[in-house]
Amino acid sequence: MPGEHNTPRSAWAERSASLLDACAAAGAVRPGLDPADVIQLMGFLWRVSDDPRGRAQADRLLDLAIDALRPR
Repeated sequence: MPGEHNTPRSAWAERSASLLDACAAAGAVRPGLDPADVIQLMGFLWRVSDDPRGRAQADRLLDLAIDALRPR
C-alpha cells in the first residue's frame, strides 16, 4: 500500500518486529512470531476492567500470553 511506511502503525510494527527479532536471537522468544499477531494478542490489556478483579485477570492472561511466546 503506497505511503504505508509513513504511518505510525507501520512504524510501530517495524519496531515490534525488530524487538521480536532481537528477542528470538537471544533465545527469549520463539522465532517466526508475527509482530501483528503479538500486538493483537497483547491488546487484551486495554480490555480488562480497572479494578482488583480485572488486574488479577490481566495478570493471568499476561502469564498465558508470555508463555505462548516462549521458545518451544
